[in-house]
Order: sequence, then structure tokens, then C-alpha cells
Amino acid sequence: MSLQETVIEIVKNISGRDDVHFESDLLDLDMNSVKLIEMLIELEMTFDVDVLDEQLNLDELNRVCDVYEYMNRLLEQQ
Repeated sequence: MSLQETVIEIVKNISGRDDVHFESDLLDLDMNSVKLIEMLIELEMTFDVDVLDEQLNLDELNRVCDVYEYMNRLLEQQ
């Protein structure tokens, strides 16, 4: 499964919604701050990276594609 597909699946699982797409807005998916942190922890465990670091700005994670881009940058640094 690709990074993009994995991010979408994790957002689907955390949000409880099936209508998640790459460009979906996280607020439209009812992803509140608690669910965002839950999503980040799941991403951290899935990819074995430190997601909750000083580079993270939750205000920049508005859409699924933003989460993908953030994860892609983290994985490239490994």
C-alpha cells in the first residue's frame, strides 16, 4: 500500500467515514483536535517515525493531502 493510500485509510479509520479522499478537508470529516492527535499517533506507529515533534504545526494540517505531505517529508529525513 502506498503512503497516500495508508494515510487515507488511517483518516478513514479515525474519522469513521468512508468518504475520505486525498483532497478532503479534515474539519469536514469531523476530525477535531483529539482525533487529529489520535491520527498522528497511528501514523507514528505505522511508519515508526517521530510525528509529534517540534516541526509539527497542527494549523498546517487542514486536508488529507497536507498530512500526506508532512509524512512524506518525515520519511524522506530518515
